[in-house]
Amino acid sequence: YSQALSEHSKKQAHMTLAYRYSERSENIELQLEEVDERIRKAESRARQLELALKYMSEADDEMRRNFSPELRKLTAGYLEKLTLGRYDDVLIDREMKLQLHIAGETQFREAEYMSGGTYDQVYLALRLALSELITGELAPPLILDDVLVQFDEKRMKAALDLLAELSREKSAADSMGESRQILLFSCHERVAEIAETVGGFDIQRL
Repeated sequence: YSQALSEHSKKQAHMTLAYRYSERSENIELQLEEVDERIRKAESRARQLELALKYMSEADDEMRRNFSPELRKLTAGYLEKLTLGRYDDVLIDREMKLQLHIAGETQFREAEYMSGGTYDQVYLALRLALSELITGELAPPLILDDVLVQFDEKRMKAALDLLAELSREKSAADSMGESRQILLFSCHERVAEIAETVGGFDIQRL
């Protein structure tokens, strides 16, 4: 009887151990399935991101092919007016850093090493060009805050002449044909005084 009981206990122990291993095996299989599912989702997500990146890169390249030449042309045109012909062309890289071409020279120079006045002039030209390209014929109000501070008197007058000219452009979206509104803020009286000589400005002193 004792021997039979011992054999029964051993069999029961083996069955319990086998059950435990079986349970662990099932748990491991479930965990592996969960890991496989996570991997599949991660791979699917990676493929989606790669595809999105590809489309974004293609869209960026297309925009630069179509947008950049026109942006350069408009910026150069505005810059030539703002600098009274001293600079007649501009290069714009992917980070929007600028290089300027001095009329009569063969090389371009980086704008960031120019004087403060020239630096402000080229970025005003860039802002005007971007505004024109982005808004098209809608001509919404243009707001400028102390953008002429570092201009000398001649170039400040040239800038104000240009802004006055732009303000006379008609908005295609306005059925009444109202002129474009340009708001130029400045805390420098010199700007207001030169604007008075140019004409076409409604000057409000606060």
